[in-house]
Amino acid sequence: LRKSLSLESIKNIISKIREVNKEAIIMVDNCYGEFVDTKEPTSIGADLIVGSLTGVYTIAALPISSAIVMIIISILLTLISGLIPASSAAKKDPVIALRTE
Repeated sequence: LRKSLSLESIKNIISKIREVNKEAIIMVDNCYGEFVDTKEPTSIGADLIVGSLTGVYTIAALPISSAIVMIIISILLTLISGLIPASSAAKKDPVIALRTE
């Protein structure tokens, strides 16, 4: 059996990665820290954690702030992609536009 890593060990590893590349997305398999602390790796700098106590290993945890940013970006992209064709259509004469469609 392998030993679990303490949250402090995971924090040190994350710090070393951030020293090399501040933009790196750090994902931690949660089985490395299960049952050793009450906090999750995302509370000490990891961007994503994967793993599950139930054996479902395809579930990922995303910090709420990252999820909100992703939602805001999606909304902005949707608005932009809808407004560009709408603004060009609003400038056209409807009779000419229907005749050429």
